Amino acid sequence: IVYSKNDFIDYYKDYSIKLNEGAVVKLLMGESLYAKPQVAARELLQNAIDACLVRQGQDLTYVPQINVSFETEDDHVWLVVEDNGIGMDEYVLSHYFFRIGNSYYTSSDFKALSAGKDFKTFNPISRFGIGFLSVFMIGDFVKVLTRNKLSKTNTHGSVLFVDGTESLAVFQKDDTLRQGTTIKVR
Repeated sequence: IVYSKNDFIDYYKDYSIKLNEGAVVKLLMGESLYAKPQVAARELLQNAIDACLVRQGQDLTYVPQINVSFETEDDHVWLVVEDNGIGMDEYVLSHYFFRIGNSYYTSSDFKALSAGKDFKTFNPISRFGIGFLSVFMIGDFVKVLTRNKLSKTNTHGSVLFVDGTESLAVFQKDDTLRQGTTIKVR
């Protein structure tokens, strides 16, 4: 059977493929991807290790530090993972951290950063750009405190408040922050 363009005019509808972001987020956070909610803590730790390895590739005198702790504030318990690694600037936050599926370490931006540096043996633990999303399996609110003083675009510290997977992040500049990233999950 041969069809002409005119055979379909009465039947044209916009049936293009669209992504239901809420459903995909629930799928990614569900047990099909992560069997146990405790995996969120592992994901945060892996991100901290990668950040420290990147900074170590830029500064051979650097001493990595990662701390995992719990804090109590206003009748809430917070899981806190902090590192003194590379940190994030506004560009990395907006183009990688908050974009599920965009891995910074496989990007051309990271390759440009690592050109001429000691990254030959760097093999990131976090690869798929979905690790941060897992924190909402164990918490309902996240604070991100980060600063990359080595950034070529901006060296401001950033404090972000994220209330769930489908909400906007509230952003504040804070130049008193130290180099690195702290993630607090309530």
